[in-house]
Amino acid sequence: MAMALHKYVHDLGTAIDDKDGQLFRDMLIQEHNISMLEALVENPVSITQPFIVRCLGPALLDEGQREWVQFITGHVQSMLAAHRMEWVDAYDYLADVISDWLEIFRADPIGWTKDPMRQVTLNLENFATFADTAMNRRSENRQKGVLAGKTLQNVFGATCNSKEREKRLVSLHVANVFFKVHFKLNMLQMCKHLIKTFQTATFNLDEFPLADRVTYSYYAGKLALVEQEYREAKEHLEYAYKWCMRVAEGNVRKILKCLIPLRMLGGVPPTRALLEKYRLGVYIELADAMRNSNIGKFELAVKANRSAFVKMDTSLLVERLKFVSYRQILRVVVRVHNEMVSKERRNKVPLVNFVVAMKLKGADISMNDALCIMASMISQNYLKGYVSFSHKQLVLAPDPFPGFDEIQHAVMEL
Repeated sequence: MAMALHKYVHDLGTAIDDKDGQLFRDMLIQEHNISMLEALVENPVSITQPFIVRCLGPALLDEGQREWVQFITGHVQSMLAAHRMEWVDAYDYLADVISDWLEIFRADPIGWTKDPMRQVTLNLENFATFADTAMNRRSENRQKGVLAGKTLQNVFGATCNSKEREKRLVSLHVANVFFKVHFKLNMLQMCKHLIKTFQTATFNLDEFPLADRVTYSYYAGKLALVEQEYREAKEHLEYAYKWCMRVAEGNVRKILKCLIPLRMLGGVPPTRALLEKYRLGVYIELADAMRNSNIGKFELAVKANRSAFVKMDTSLLVERLKFVSYRQILRVVVRVHNEMVSKERRNKVPLVNFVVAMKLKGADISMNDALCIMASMISQNYLKGYVSFSHKQLVLAPDPFPGFDEIQHAVMEL
C-alpha cells in the first residue's frame, strides 16, 4: 500500500540527509524490502516522480537534488518489477537512472556513497543476468548483459578517476562486477584492460578491502588460466585461496576448481579429504591416478570428466598433467636401470624399458609413442637430455629431472 512505500522512501531520504551509506545500501537490497514490495503488488500505487517528491519531503529538495528524485523513482520501479519477476523491465528501470546515480556519486565530497555504489552495481548485474535468461527462454537475443558491461565501464571510470580516496576504493568492486558479467558472456577479452589498469603503479591493491582483493585475484587467475599463463594463474589463485573466508565454501570451491590442477602440474595432487569437503569429486580419480602413476586410470578419469573440465576451463591444463605421470614412471625406470648397468652406461636408457613400464601402468604404447613422449617431455622441460632415434635410447643429462619450478616456468612460456 501507499503507506508502506511512503515510509520506505521517507527512510531513504533520512539516510541521504544523514549521509548514512551503510543504511542506504541495505535499503537498496531487494530481499530487505519484501513486505513493502508485496504490499505494492496487492495494492498497486503509481510510482511517479511527484509521488516520490511528496514522500521525500522538502529537506532534500531544498538542496536541488533532482538526480535523487529520478534515481529513487527508477530504483523503486526496478525493485517492484524484479519482485514481479519482470526482469527486462527491472533492468531497464535501473539502467535508465544510472547516469543520475553517477552524478550523485561524483558530487559526493566525503565518499559516503561508496557503499550504496556497491549495491547499485550488484543490482544492475543481477537484473541483467535474469533479464537475459528470460529473453533467451523467449528466443530473443540476449543483450542486457552486454549493455550492463558498457554501463559498468562508465561506472568504473567514475570510481577510479575520483579525487576522493574513499570513492576510488570502490573501483575494484566495480571491476569485479564487470568481470562477473563478461565471464558469464564469455567475453574475456573485455577483462584484459581492467586487469592491466590494476597492474599499473597508480594502484596499490593492498589499499583495497580484502574481500575485493580476493575476488579480483580469482578472476585474474581464471583469466590467466584460460590464456595458459599458468604461473600467473597460480599466483593469483593461491592468493585468493589463502585469504578467502573458509565459511564461504562456495567461493572456496570455485577457487579450488582452477587451483587444484595447477598444483597437480607442480606434482602436488590434492588429498581426498579436501576434494570431498568441497564437493570436487571430478578430481578424485584423476588425483588417485597421478598419485599412483597409473596412466590407464588417468586416461579413463579424463575421458569420464572431460565435459566438466571444459566447463571449468581446465581441460587443456588437465591434458598436460599426463606428463607429470610420465615423468614419475620414467624416474622409476631410470632408477631400476641405474641399478642394473655400470656407471658409464647409466645415462643411456633403452626406451623399451619405458614401454614395458607404461604397459604395467595401464597404457599399451608402441616404441614410436615412447619416442614422441620423450621428445615432448624434453621440449616442455620435464626432462633434460635428448632422444637417440636410431638406437631407440634416451640419453640423459647429468641432472635429468628439473625441479617443478623450472618445469612450470617452461610450460607456462610455451
